[in-house]
Amino acid sequence: MDDAPRLYTVHEIAQILRMHEETVRILLRSGRLKGIKLGPHATLPGRFEWRITDQALRQFLEGGAEPTRGDADDASPDTGASER
Repeated sequence: MDDAPRLYTVHEIAQILRMHEETVRILLRSGRLKGIKLGPHATLPGRFEWRITDQALRQFLEGGAEPTRGDADDASPDTGASER
């Protein structure tokens, strides 16, 4: 059974990617990070248990994260216009 994929929790992915767990959940809900929704969280109402395979993590890292609306504003090139 060595062929079974490694499954990560939201907490583990958050540590690997150095981001908040809620950010990982946002990525999962949006589909930018592929995951397996197992069912309702045992202790947190309204949240679901997720698992992420090592393959899904690699695909996310290789594909890079698309900038969010706020990130796109920060990444805009300087137009050289003077500030008033």
